[in-house]
Amino acid sequence: MKTDRHHINSIIFLLFFFAMVVLPHNLFAQEEGEEAQRVEDEKMTKEGQAALVAASEALQIEDFATAEKTLVDYLATNPTYKPEILYSMLGVAYFNQDKFNEASKTFGEAFNIFPENTEFLTNQTQCIVNHAQKNDDKQSYIEGAKLFEKCYQVIPGNNTEHLRNAALCYYAAEDLTAAKRVFIQLYGLKTEPDFEILETIYRISEELGQKDEMRKYLYQMMDLKPLKSEYWLLLGQMYYETNDYQNIAATLEIAYDIKTPEKKDLDNLIGLYNYLNVPLRTSKSLVKYSKELEMAKDDKLQIIKGYYSTNRFDKCVSYIDETLSKKKDTDFMIQKATILLESRKNEDAIKAADDIIAVDPNQGNAYMIKGYAAWDMEDWPTAKQAFEKAIGFKDIKSTAKYLVEVIESLETARADLEAAIEEAKANIEGETSFTATE
Repeated sequence: MKTDRHHINSIIFLLFFFAMVVLPHNLFAQEEGEEAQRVEDEKMTKEGQAALVAASEALQIEDFATAEKTLVDYLATNPTYKPEILYSMLGVAYFNQDKFNEASKTFGEAFNIFPENTEFLTNQTQCIVNHAQKNDDKQSYIEGAKLFEKCYQVIPGNNTEHLRNAALCYYAAEDLTAAKRVFIQLYGLKTEPDFEILETIYRISEELGQKDEMRKYLYQMMDLKPLKSEYWLLLGQMYYETNDYQNIAATLEIAYDIKTPEKKDLDNLIGLYNYLNVPLRTSKSLVKYSKELEMAKDDKLQIIKGYYSTNRFDKCVSYIDETLSKKKDTDFMIQKATILLESRKNEDAIKAADDIIAVDPNQGNAYMIKGYAAWDMEDWPTAKQAFEKAIGFKDIKSTAKYLVEVIESLETARADLEAAIEEAKANIEGETSFTATE
């Protein structure tokens, strides 16, 4: 079974969540005099103060290009003092123009200068991932993953969302080994089992072709959720790869006990039973799901065949009677009569044959069944009459004719024997009479 990578991607990227790298508008909503006073306190030159105020005003009206030019021009003068607000404003200006590389470099430089301000690090990470998503750039995903891991390490609180996003970035970059490593780390930090993560680790192990790892994590999943049918199906898939058909059947049975299968899935299980030559399990499974799944005529015949081949004649007849109570069908009626004949319930077989003839007198096999049952009872007149009827059917004509001839031969032989007996009696009586006279 191949991993559905699209399915994994849909799960994984639904988990992606990044804070927008947009500073609150009220950050720039101060009056010009208040802004000038603040930057003056930060030892800004008048030129620097003017640049920040102008950039602030441009950001307020979302004129990001003007804000960028104002700040870049100011930085070109090589000022000796660059406050945090300058980097924040420039990074926002770049980000909102989709200049993610420039924004990332700006936030990265700011974090190196002001490592206590971890927002610079998270913003840098966001910018790199946005670039990766827009350009489908695997290397950028790798850089983003490493930064997310760094976020987890340096930002107080050890927010596990950073690790989750790191793992997802590695996965997007198709670095499955790194993605699995981080998912395992993340799973180990959870106080309660996270099945979504555990299943993702299993799927990545599958993509990596790590059979032993797949089995290891599947067993963990099954220990935690033994009544999840999908896990048993996955285990069955593992047995399939090693041609362990008996265990495949066993796992499918458990899976379908937990959740009723679709008809096509049940058909696959029945095919497996047929391969393993366990007809009774075929019958039992088909009967078990017959109330929930619509069974075709062939399915019902398989049920009868399964019971019949394991000498469950009473079950055969009982199931056929149940089926016939809903709808008359000569195929099932012939099956019943045949089974009764072979189990030497001759009177019942004759009655079943008569029932068939009453429904459809053109069923030649019904006459043959009746004839054989009567033969076994040595009811020669009934047997002969039935076989004579069967002669009228082309496919069984020669057999029926031969059996009539046999019965007629028996009748002739019996008549000759009776005549011989009568003659012998007469001779004995004559001899006795002669002796008495003497």
